[in-house]
Amino acid sequence: MTAYIGLHEQYALVSPRTFVDKFTQRWTEEFNMPASEPLRKLRRIMANTYQQSIISTSQDQPSRWHVLQPPTGSRKTMGAVVYAGLQADLNASVTDGVKPVGVMIVTRLKAQADEVVSQINSYVRRGVAIADHSDHRATPEQLADSDIVVITHEAYTSAKETLSGINADRWRRLTNWRGGRRLLTIVDEALANVVRHSQVKLDELSRVIGYITHEMRLTHPTQVEALEILREEMLFQAGVNDGFQIGTALAWEAGHSPATADLSGLRAEMRRLPYDRIIGKDDDKERDRLAKRYDKTLAAAEELLDQHAFMALKGNEHTLNSSALAVPLELPGPVVLDATAGVDLMYDLMEDRADIIPTPRGVRDYGDVTLHVARREDL
Repeated sequence: MTAYIGLHEQYALVSPRTFVDKFTQRWTEEFNMPASEPLRKLRRIMANTYQQSIISTSQDQPSRWHVLQPPTGSRKTMGAVVYAGLQADLNASVTDGVKPVGVMIVTRLKAQADEVVSQINSYVRRGVAIADHSDHRATPEQLADSDIVVITHEAYTSAKETLSGINADRWRRLTNWRGGRRLLTIVDEALANVVRHSQVKLDELSRVIGYITHEMRLTHPTQVEALEILREEMLFQAGVNDGFQIGTALAWEAGHSPATADLSGLRAEMRRLPYDRIIGKDDDKERDRLAKRYDKTLAAAEELLDQHAFMALKGNEHTLNSSALAVPLELPGPVVLDATAGVDLMYDLMEDRADIIPTPRGVRDYGDVTLHVARREDL
């Protein structure tokens, strides 16, 4: 496969004209249909957006999210496959002084990630893309060598690097490769579960801390201290709320929590505790249920210490709460393909970090679609 070469300073970039031509060729071959001018215009916008994101990232400019709104039926995933394939081919042909461009693609499901990898490798006729998810974990060497890495929405949100450094190493492996930092991330479809809510009940936290063994305290002193500081802060805030009869009050702003800690090691040990026997039972299901319940509390405590938090009183129960955008905004060259961007509150939460790019009129017309509605008489 031959591609034209467009260069910007020291980076190899896919020419927008090449992308439009190759995408149109694949569209025609697969669907046996001509490409309309609005459709070609949309493809030029896609290519220009990808290129702009790459250039901005290569120049270390603040990360901005570019949101494209290709309508249903415009084959946005096919476009991502073609662009990634052209980029991989271009990477293989770079000369001295020209740097290759690495790409990350984020899909909704694991099966979709595998399919995108298969399509890219088939398009290029060699292995340039690798999937990384719980059913197919890529090795650090594969991540470093692959021009394209494809992950799922869930893997993307769980790889968020927090203030306490959790998952930082995994995030680094996903966003870096042999060519340096990956410069483009294509997010296919709107991200799900983008807002994560965290809550810790004061009584529940006290109960969990009570299960920490002496050996665990010796092995994880910093983590245990952070939990005890959190409990003391919650007790103080609860007293303030009770004294002033306040239902909700800010405990601290983001970055001003009384402590931060990576609780992963402590959580792993506590998940192995025989909770059923501690409470005088011998029930594997009960042990598993309690282990999951208390681990959830510890996970929420870790998140609350890493972001803003507010105390709330509902009835007689004091809780510490927070919510945060569950995606790392500092993403290399993010471009989202989201047909529903106009009604997605996620981009409102990003405030001035997201640019929604208008779609040309006439790309797809569903005005003559017939809707068939079936109703059940027993409802």
